[in-house]
Amino acid sequence: MNKIRSSRRIEMEATRNMEVMWLVGKVTPHAFMRQTV
Repeated sequence: MNKIRSSRRIEMEATRNMEVMWLVGKVTPHAFMRQTV
């Protein structure tokens, strides 16, 4: 997860990396933006 700053990259990592899925609470940045805006 180090050096990942792009929300698109975090979204991609959250769909394939279980540690990142746990860290973001199974909500990708794209879905988070849709839910909060």
